[in-house]
Amino acid sequence: MCIRSLEADIDRDILKINGREVQEPVVVTFPGPDGWPLQKLFNADPANPGKHKQIDITVNNTLL
Repeated sequence: MCIRSLEADIDRDILKINGREVQEPVVVTFPGPDGWPLQKLFNADPANPGKHKQIDITVNNTLL
């Protein structure tokens, strides 16, 4: 899948890729405070607690 746009909001439990809401379980890793990553499982499925797809978001601090 080619990601052209990504909307991920931990507080509002929103995950959209290319303008479409993601329906399957996905773990997203965000940059967190003091270098510690934050992870959020979107669309958790209690019936299938196994492996999930994963998206890792990184930020290059030298550009900020």
